[in-house]
Amino acid sequence: MNKLKNLTLSLQNECNSISIKFQHSLFKFFRINSIFGIKGNLTSSAVVEDLVDCSTAMSDWNEGSPTPCTGSTIASCCIEGNKLYKINSEDTTCGGEETLSAGIHVINKAGTNSGELTLGSGDYTDNLSNILLYICDSDTCTRTYGYIKDGTNYYSILLDGNTKLVDAAAITTTPSSATDCGSNIVYLCLKKDFSIAFPGTGITSANYLMDKVDTVTSDDETHNVKVVMTTAENVVAFNNLYESGKDNDDNKLEECYDSTTGEIMASNDNICNGAECDPYYKCTEGLCELSTETAIPRSLEDEVKPKCVTEEAVAGNKCEGHLAAGYYYYSVADTNIGAEATTLYTCPGDGYCEKVDRPIGYYVNALTTDASDAYLACSRGGTEGSYTYSCATTSNNNGSSCSAAGLYTNTNLFLCLGNTGAAGIQLADSSSYLVSVASDFLGIEKAANFVVIKVDASKNITVQQYKDNGESEDGVRYKYTDNTDGTNKIITRDSKDAICNENISKMSEFKRNFAANHDTTDDSIIGKDYVEYFEAVTRKAN
Repeated sequence: MNKLKNLTLSLQNECNSISIKFQHSLFKFFRINSIFGIKGNLTSSAVVEDLVDCSTAMSDWNEGSPTPCTGSTIASCCIEGNKLYKINSEDTTCGGEETLSAGIHVINKAGTNSGELTLGSGDYTDNLSNILLYICDSDTCTRTYGYIKDGTNYYSILLDGNTKLVDAAAITTTPSSATDCGSNIVYLCLKKDFSIAFPGTGITSANYLMDKVDTVTSDDETHNVKVVMTTAENVVAFNNLYESGKDNDDNKLEECYDSTTGEIMASNDNICNGAECDPYYKCTEGLCELSTETAIPRSLEDEVKPKCVTEEAVAGNKCEGHLAAGYYYYSVADTNIGAEATTLYTCPGDGYCEKVDRPIGYYVNALTTDASDAYLACSRGGTEGSYTYSCATTSNNNGSSCSAAGLYTNTNLFLCLGNTGAAGIQLADSSSYLVSVASDFLGIEKAANFVVIKVDASKNITVQQYKDNGESEDGVRYKYTDNTDGTNKIITRDSKDAICNENISKMSEFKRNFAANHDTTDDSIIGKDYVEYFEAVTRKAN
């Protein structure tokens, strides 16, 4: 059941979307191209635990003959096999059993209305802490995750235990071509440029292969894994009970993928219910791999290999081509594409990628799905002599002031050094700034010192550091800023005239602090602190 990692679900409304990510423990999906998501606001989050097993939860479990509930207060419900039982406040069963049919069920786990819910019955916002999804076959049920629609409201029910109301009306931006797969109504995106309408009332349940997932796992053979999403009236969910059939010798049979509809079904069902299919898959617990016995697909579009990070990975024949230009971070290693664990790569787009040594800064995330993970915040940890470096996704959401360290957008990009409540440092492309590190900044902290941050034309923000041989990046000993604009933007010789010709007192002076990290005898880096530090210069008045 718990086998998805970073599965992004995607809904689309009028060519716009809201993004939500699932977590799953076995597969490690680093890049998902519009697999089932909505971009917008999420509200009313609550963690929802699984239903308890009746045999362990009840003090007097009496399967099949629960006591009447007359006069009792219903507190919750439990599950045993494919049956729900209500529990009163004394922890005994009462009120009879409720058999769950094969399919997807929305369940209220606690309160006087415990039991299965009927979609369309009302707004669930005030009861999110009790709502969960289960999927059942003829004799057992297991918890699953997905989306439900109730009237005009959509709810995400996620693997991390959070149930949320999705504000599908709070759409602000048009999605990129990678996620633009529907218009006018809410859509379920099965792959890039291919979608089906979100299931409404009166539809027939079907199973769809969630396609175009670039996966990497510790298993070299799992890069073609797809997932089965099942639709029913007003609900779509990951079908972790979906299994390929077996022959009399218990060998797994093939499932047929219909590329015209996106559906997956048993090969003998396809002859009556689908178009000619190819390729074929074998599925276990809702996870499907391309059959090794399949014929070569008519179109290889759905089976493209992931892009290679390093040239060395090409020899393994698990990847091909180059990643698009940008920065990519991998938290775990992927031998298929040549990525090392906890490593940031910079990729030119027309060649293989290079590792970024000692990354400190904010880098535009090439794997972004929306503003919530638009950047990679890379910082250092540990102590001098044993620094470590890591990155995590961070947002550049719209804002107007600093509530925490990080970035926000308000027409321009702003940098916040902490929760100041004031406007951040407005950043301009292809510019550099001096930032105080008297308090922690991305793992750097040194009293009375400043560091240089550089903003390139693509809005990547990096902290300037010495090279391995101790040479500075630009060789400049003194730096100057305009002390009246509140940004500490560094004045270059090309831009000095505005200050020099107007009022030299508007200029602040900073000198490189060699002593902070350079040995006086051989210029080597002391303690391997490569950050270039500067100190403010104060001049006595003449």
